[in-house]
Amino acid sequence: MERVELCCHTGMSDDNSVASPKNLIQRAIDLGMKAIAITDLDSVQAFPDACHYTEYLNEEHAKKLREAGLPEEEPLKLIYGAELRVVDDEFSATENDKGQSLSDTFVAVDCETTGFSPAFDRLIEIGAVRFEDGIPEERFSTYINPGIAIPEEITNLTDIDDLTVSGAPTIDEVLPKFFEFCGESMIVGHNLPFDLSFIKAEAKRLGIDFEPTSIDTLPLSRLVLNLGSYRLNTVANALGLSAEKPECAADDAELAGFIYTSLIDKLKEQGINTLTELDENGIYSSKAVTGLKSEPVIVLAKNDTGLHNLYKLITLSHTTFCDGWRKVVPLSVLKEYRGDLIIGTSPGRMEVLEAIGARQSEEMINSTAGFYDFLTIEPPCNLDYLTDWFRCPEINNMEDIKECIGKYVKTGETLGIPVVASARVKYACAEDDIAHRILADHSGWCDCDRDRADNHLMSAEEMMAEFEFLGEETARKIVVDNTNLIADMIGEVSPQKKGKQYPVYPDAEDKLREICEARAHEIYGDKLPDEVSDRLEKELSRITENGFASLYMYAYLLVKKSHEDGFPTQLRGSGGGSFVVYLAGITDVNPLEPHYLCDKCHYAEFDLSGIESMYPGAMAPDLPDKKCPVCGEELRKEGFNIPVETFLGFHGDREPDFDINFAVQYRFKAVEYLKGLPGIGELYIPGTYVYMSEVEAEKAVRDYCDKHHMELPEEETGRITKMLSSVRKRDGMHPGGVIAVPEGVDVEYYTPIEAERGTHTTHLEYYSIDNCLLKIDLLMHKALDMLQMLEQETGVNPSDIPLEDEKMMSLFYSAEALGIDREGITDGLAGLPEFGAMRGDWAKIGQPKRFSDIAKIDALCHDSFDQEGNVEGILSKFGSLSECIATRDDVMHYLLDKGLSREDAFKIMEWVRKGKACRHSRFGFKPEMLQEMTDHGVPEEYIDACKDIMYLFPKAHTVQYTFLAWRILYYKLYYPEAFYKAYVRHYANMDKLPFLNGVEQAEGYYKYLMKMKQAGHLNSVQRTLFRDSKVALEMYARGITPDKSWEKK
Repeated sequence: MERVELCCHTGMSDDNSVASPKNLIQRAIDLGMKAIAITDLDSVQAFPDACHYTEYLNEEHAKKLREAGLPEEEPLKLIYGAELRVVDDEFSATENDKGQSLSDTFVAVDCETTGFSPAFDRLIEIGAVRFEDGIPEERFSTYINPGIAIPEEITNLTDIDDLTVSGAPTIDEVLPKFFEFCGESMIVGHNLPFDLSFIKAEAKRLGIDFEPTSIDTLPLSRLVLNLGSYRLNTVANALGLSAEKPECAADDAELAGFIYTSLIDKLKEQGINTLTELDENGIYSSKAVTGLKSEPVIVLAKNDTGLHNLYKLITLSHTTFCDGWRKVVPLSVLKEYRGDLIIGTSPGRMEVLEAIGARQSEEMINSTAGFYDFLTIEPPCNLDYLTDWFRCPEINNMEDIKECIGKYVKTGETLGIPVVASARVKYACAEDDIAHRILADHSGWCDCDRDRADNHLMSAEEMMAEFEFLGEETARKIVVDNTNLIADMIGEVSPQKKGKQYPVYPDAEDKLREICEARAHEIYGDKLPDEVSDRLEKELSRITENGFASLYMYAYLLVKKSHEDGFPTQLRGSGGGSFVVYLAGITDVNPLEPHYLCDKCHYAEFDLSGIESMYPGAMAPDLPDKKCPVCGEELRKEGFNIPVETFLGFHGDREPDFDINFAVQYRFKAVEYLKGLPGIGELYIPGTYVYMSEVEAEKAVRDYCDKHHMELPEEETGRITKMLSSVRKRDGMHPGGVIAVPEGVDVEYYTPIEAERGTHTTHLEYYSIDNCLLKIDLLMHKALDMLQMLEQETGVNPSDIPLEDEKMMSLFYSAEALGIDREGITDGLAGLPEFGAMRGDWAKIGQPKRFSDIAKIDALCHDSFDQEGNVEGILSKFGSLSECIATRDDVMHYLLDKGLSREDAFKIMEWVRKGKACRHSRFGFKPEMLQEMTDHGVPEEYIDACKDIMYLFPKAHTVQYTFLAWRILYYKLYYPEAFYKAYVRHYANMDKLPFLNGVEQAEGYYKYLMKMKQAGHLNSVQRTLFRDSKVALEMYARGITPDKSWEKK
């Protein structure tokens, strides 16, 4: 039977691990392992990927076995866990409380010893000071001859050597006098349990019983003070006490006594006057808890309830008990959530093994080990740090380490606790050790600089060889039997929850229908045209069937509230492709086919056959002007021709994509408003991961090679760089999204929560939980702040701005309409969102003549194509903009026009817009797709153009953005002073340099940055300044000068 590895770290761990879940799982399957545990330090962020790859690679392995005619094997089980840093918050400040007053007489004590083990080391100095009424009254101070040599490191620490104690009394002389000095007084000290453990051990050897009432000022100071460190001098300084260098142990004892008197004064202010009241009321602050000494432990989830408990522990360690990088879990909290968890010692810091190495008493060792469900042991090659560790002075070589391991295994057997072998895996294969060392060197970790350390995923044979010194039977037990025993205790667990949790708005279906029908009748009259009623009913029925009505209501209410408060909004993505969204006022884009509409008599005309300007995918602005045949009024042109499938999906089951842009100054109010809506429980910012960049990874490899005077082959350098680039550096947050958790739903069933820059984010990135929790994008766009200000300044409603204006259209070719004739200003698009990104030659190539042409060019600016200079390449492949593929909707319209069924046209559109048809994609067109297009006369040139596409935006998205830019262009042309004022206040770079000191400074910036641009050296800040300088030159050329009223309020 193959062994089970119960401690694997991935690149998501908070340490120097480089293993990817995929590589770990693949190696575990190759080794024939039954199970493997992912236990990243302070993190469960590898769970989703690990779950996916376990399912995928298990299936791939089973497929290979079937093809080879081999018998089936049990699939690899993935065990979900984490390595947590646990602090003992249950340690009491008092012992043997007899109800004394805090102000009773006490003796402050401090000791020096030959080492750290009361069982093997001895006292070399005792210092004590009796305090009465808070005042030191008498001292006791003496060296002690221990009868053994004092180690050099102790002499360096205490200035006490063998000569110092050579003439001193022995312990049997000192201890009775010390006990007489103490009498029945309380004993006080800083980190007192250490001193008392030696005094009690010496007393026991002399046959004396010593069990005084004691008070430790170390935990007491944690209860009272809020410090980063609680060393004796640090606490003294915080209390305003003098902490001079002590000349003897009695000096430290006296300082501890003064600390105690200062602390109890503060406790008395809280109404705590006795030791009993202290025990009953003393509670650690969360910050004090994070400063406690921590011990790493392995926590494994036995089932889904255990996973839920683990998520809660991760949340607490990343929020309540987090202080910067340091994340801890209090022991009391771990005990509270211990149900359905399996807890083991961490191989990274084996508390029990170190206690054995430090020669602690058997009672203390058993007490420590007894808390755990299993004890983990690393191979001897990973434990050589113990030979240099001051707490284990008796471990000097590998034989000593092996002896400690033997005692460790016997401790487990005595207590009936399984001992399991683990490599504390940080990389999958042995050859990846170099990547691990490079990362450790780069990040400053030093736990892998030992020559023999080996943290790869070992086979059973490799691990058995490491423990052969224990004998084959014992080695097999800890390597194979016990690891499988733990794995068998774990049932089915999955972090991938089924079913998405949507907030439910009360009576959403009825209210949404009421809103839409009322608005439809308001626009189209009492009797709705069939094209209107059919599309409305089709959308509403699909929305209701799939349970999406609440999402529409939340979007409706958010937009309505923003508009009521005087701030415009904009819907990103494919959301504007819904007629329901249009009728609810969430978007300005009417997605119906182009049609005429009379605002006076509600005459509507959808039959546009015979109109030459109409082409597949044509929009309302492509229609010629026409008067109403009923009443003679000028007809309004409506409809941007967006198929319902591009938004809802072919079967109407696609979740609506509501990415709403708000004005920067309003976005926070929008989030607060959403929090208060019915059905919304909690809002969290979606988490993201920040990985090491390829540039940083390459530098880390180079630096390591230079430091160690080595050279790696180019192929190996590339492999290591790729590994390092998948290592998480830190967590981030989505720039505008919120995770909306429904009322009554526990978010920690799906993801832990963490504190990030003063707010709460999901521990798992939003892609990992998108299948179970709703993300709503509430984004910001500075152009909306401009638009709000422009409406206020001019009184012109943006919705009233016409989409057809020859002077505005001329600005795509010339600045003449602005009254500007100067070198360098060839159009009027500077400073406009979207349009400002267009290169002038794109307009020349595309020859835009109407709004729909501009929308096409705008889409091409944002789509992704296969070649450099892709916009020019795409434009050159088509005879005109109307024929060009610019949006995903264009593909579907073209294929429908060629006679393909709606379902086939939709499938091909989806394939193309995701880049799967791209010539460099691993997919390419499916044969049946090519056949379908060929059968319907789709030319080879069109199919070839589709192969250039890596991503296509939806038409609804690009029309919305073109609306925004077009409207601002209107103000720029007709209300120039208002435009430049709004631009300076809301859109310009924060320092507004080109606008401050006249046209000469603006000219200087422009010329300097133009040279930088031509040389290809502009960074992001300089690009913004270049745009601002061009806008400033326009402004001055139009005779406008800014004043103080333009400054941002």
